[in-house]
Amino acid sequence: MAARGIKGVLRPGVESTLQLTIDEVTIAGDTWRNVRVACPQLKQARDEFLCEEATIEAPAKVAASFRYSTQTKNLDVALRPAANEVWRLVISTTAAGRRIVADINNAPVARFKGWWPRTWPQPNAGTLSGRLAIDETPALTLQGQLALVNFGFADDSGMHAAEKINTVWTLDANQEGARWRWQSRLDWKNGDVYWQPLFVSGYGHTLTLGGTFDTTRLAIEQGRLALAGIADVDFTASIDRASAKLSSASVKGSNVDLAGLYRQLLQPALQGTALADLRCDGHADFAFTVKDGALVSLDTTFRRASVEDKGRRFAFFGLDGALPWHREELRTASLHVAGGEILRIPFGAFELPLEIGRAHV
Repeated sequence: MAARGIKGVLRPGVESTLQLTIDEVTIAGDTWRNVRVACPQLKQARDEFLCEEATIEAPAKVAASFRYSTQTKNLDVALRPAANEVWRLVISTTAAGRRIVADINNAPVARFKGWWPRTWPQPNAGTLSGRLAIDETPALTLQGQLALVNFGFADDSGMHAAEKINTVWTLDANQEGARWRWQSRLDWKNGDVYWQPLFVSGYGHTLTLGGTFDTTRLAIEQGRLALAGIADVDFTASIDRASAKLSSASVKGSNVDLAGLYRQLLQPALQGTALADLRCDGHADFAFTVKDGALVSLDTTFRRASVEDKGRRFAFFGLDGALPWHREELRTASLHVAGGEILRIPFGAFELPLEIGRAHV
């Protein structure tokens, strides 16, 4: 935040008035010029100035209020751009240190379009509420919570869109010397996202993350994606900040419900194909590792897995076994199929031995 060309006129009296003009104000890359602040009734009590009915013109007129202590340097500013919408900044100082708290209540997401990357689908609905608190007591700590209500976005192509998204995001971070240690959680309560070819409905999905952040690296030391009705996926990752590339990652999903995976994630993307109307059952485990941005290994295990075309063109029942793959090694595998049918012609159980190499099976 920066401001220049600040001029003020204070007219003392039984009811003092204050008028400020600011040539230019810059906040988070946005710039306003010829900003005017007017307080028709400025109250002073000992070391405190109070204005309960101020207005700010930049150029739109916004209702505001502020309180300032000349002794403690504490500041409390509230802006009310619209009915039920409040932006508030509180700066307080104690013997332990300084605390800065910013609150937003019911701000239309459209207000943030100027900060939204132009290459992303653009927000078109929803409100944002939340709090960000920074403490210097004595180590620097940061706590935040943001809630999106009825959020939506879309792009011109129609390939990426969302509607009625309700999410809550929390962040806790502590500075430890030259690095930050942080924890975060995203709760996707409801809403739908279409990101061609996937269509995902969010009902109880959560993402939890924890790790460190410094000038060279972002490390996710503990990550979990909990997909309600599908599986929990645990992962770690390291990202090089200079190149913005994934240095390494390890991902593991256990007890994946194949019926939920197909119904919630795969089926919407497979509409119009031969795989659009299947009955799936059973469970699977998977794990893979990435090094220097490339896939190194992938292991998948099936337990009593079944896939059946409801039109009875094909079916495989009771699939058990593992499929191990490694970039540098030849692996052997064996799959057991309890039975199935092709074009309503049944077949019995069989074993399928495999050799899996870097680029062949």
